[in-house]
Amino acid sequence: MTKFDFIHIGMGRSMSTYLQEIFLASDNYQTFKTSTFSNYASNLILQTSGDVELIAKKLKNLSIDDTPFSSVDISKVNVLTDEGLTFSFPGTPDVGRYCLLHQNICANLLAPYTENVILIVRNPLDWIKSLYAYNIKINSYEKTIADFVDEYNAVILGNLNLKELFMFWEQLDIDVHVIPMEANKNDNSDFWNAFGQLFELPCGDKDNLSKVQKNQSNYDTLKIHKNLNYIQNHFARVLSQHDYPERDFLKRSQEEQKWNTRRFFEFANVETLENISSLFAQTDFSFNVTLNAELTEYLETNYIDPLQTKFAKRFMNIYHDYLTSIGSQKVID
Repeated sequence: MTKFDFIHIGMGRSMSTYLQEIFLASDNYQTFKTSTFSNYASNLILQTSGDVELIAKKLKNLSIDDTPFSSVDISKVNVLTDEGLTFSFPGTPDVGRYCLLHQNICANLLAPYTENVILIVRNPLDWIKSLYAYNIKINSYEKTIADFVDEYNAVILGNLNLKELFMFWEQLDIDVHVIPMEANKNDNSDFWNAFGQLFELPCGDKDNLSKVQKNQSNYDTLKIHKNLNYIQNHFARVLSQHDYPERDFLKRSQEEQKWNTRRFFEFANVETLENISSLFAQTDFSFNVTLNAELTEYLETNYIDPLQTKFAKRFMNIYHDYLTSIGSQKVID
């Protein structure tokens, strides 16, 4: 059986794409970027409607073809990477209750393949904002961030429960090594030094760092993007209620709309964006996340507290920043 030097399991919305490109660009690493395991776990849950007993039976008789991972190069660091192992059902709130089950299945599927797991985390409030931006871009979400936090509550709870996630892997005798994404801001030497020291592994090739583009959300364009989503979704809702000769093209046009809109906001210059913005009645748009007392306490207990023993001493200032940002929410009820 293939043994990876480590498996990078996410988190989603936490520089995963950037990190994967660093691995792929580096001569130090042989990188296996795959969603084989996370997709299997998702499909298994949906096919069984989350029936734990049935899932356990299927896992007992499971045989995954791992032939694509058999070509490890012992002269390099072999890494499997997939943020989907922890980024569970990010755009489907109706099955958000299965997030932890999904992560548990993924841990059990991958435990035989490694002794080391690495997780990149970020401030949970920033993560929620980023998930909101993700759904505006990918799923044409059109409502406010307050609506989003309410509608996607189960997804947020499941994806931000590090207490359970750590337990899933530790029960399989695998420790989860954690580095905060914020360590890669400004001077990124702290991040890469910590990364290399974890497993006494080489960092990504320094010459390649500047060549890799970070996959960042442009929050400045999201207000217009959200408004466009509202208009286009409204068109689709009205049209879907009627029969007309071109209706068969509706689904295809919605998919084209999603990607055309997303790429437009990536490529358009400032002048074009300003012209588009002027066409809309300017309504208030806020990225401020307001959490109720129950969600605030949940994040403190299940996300912040478990990190206290996971962060290296050099990153405790970041840990305290997390605490402060959550603590500022306690006045909200």
